Amino acid sequence: MGWLRRFLAIVAACAMGDLAFAGEPLAEERLKAGFISNFIQFTRWPGNPASITLCGLESHLEGDPLSHLGAMDRRAPVLVVRRLKSLGELHACRAFFLDTANAARLPAVLDASAKQPLLIITEFDGGAPLGAALSLVATGGGRFGFDVNLTAARAAGLDINARLLQLARRVY
Repeated sequence: MGWLRRFLAIVAACAMGDLAFAGEPLAEERLKAGFISNFIQFTRWPGNPASITLCGLESHLEGDPLSHLGAMDRRAPVLVVRRLKSLGELHACRAFFLDTANAARLPAVLDASAKQPLLIITEFDGGAPLGAALSLVATGGGRFGFDVNLTAARAAGLDINARLLQLARRVY
């Protein structure tokens, strides 16, 4: 567990350090991007695909964490970020990020992705108990934690690494 904790701390420190040095106000979004990248790295999909398409709804918000994923160092599987115009395009995705602005759309995302190996990640408290596999949650002071809905992940045919589960605030 120590190596995973150190790894997540390094990603967080790098994201915050790079932006603090550059004077950019987007450290929070880079930190979220680091968490999202790690969630994907510590999840297994059926068939172990070589690439994972991470989707999100089209966003016009400044500071969107998905916009920072292209610049991050990645290991296998390769991460491809795609913006969707509608939830009817979910079939092309292996992971889906739902931001706070679209929180009310979680039930529609769950319905549209039924019986599909889709890792649903939200950035609001309460996403995991409602059916998202992972919920990234601000815990105060610029820190984040996350909750895991292991039942939802397993129902989608996904395997979340046990070491990641140990770091979660709550596992449902």
